[in-house]
Amino acid sequence: MQERPERSTLAAGLQSRTMLPPAGLAQEPPLIAPGPAAPASDPTPGADSRTDDVLSRYVDGLRAAILRWKPGGLRKEGTAIVGFRLDREGRLISSQLVESSGDVQIDRMALRMVRRAAPFRKPDEEIPAGKLDFVLPVRFH
Repeated sequence: MQERPERSTLAAGLQSRTMLPPAGLAQEPPLIAPGPAAPASDPTPGADSRTDDVLSRYVDGLRAAILRWKPGGLRKEGTAIVGFRLDREGRLISSQLVESSGDVQIDRMALRMVRRAAPFRKPDEEIPAGKLDFVLPVRFH
């Protein structure tokens, strides 16, 4: 049986990941972890802003793809937080439960939604490989 990392270890690992809003809630802009500042010699002003826009659109596509697999008619409530990593082709490298909903069935369904949605659309070249880790709260109600 695999040991679960300490909560503080998980929280530290989440700081560099892209955050998606809870599934099933009103569409709010995703919380995107800030990347490293562009070097002063960057010849393209606004490059970070364009990258954030591209990343935001990609995250919207991920959210939509995952929500297509949300089971209907479930009579349970809870939120499971799922983390996942993609490769440059949009293939799912790994997925894990970051925080349990307290209900094993909900936790399994949230992970299953991510796995079934894969492979995802290939990320744009403007999205750095370090930005391909995502955390998604999946809410069932």
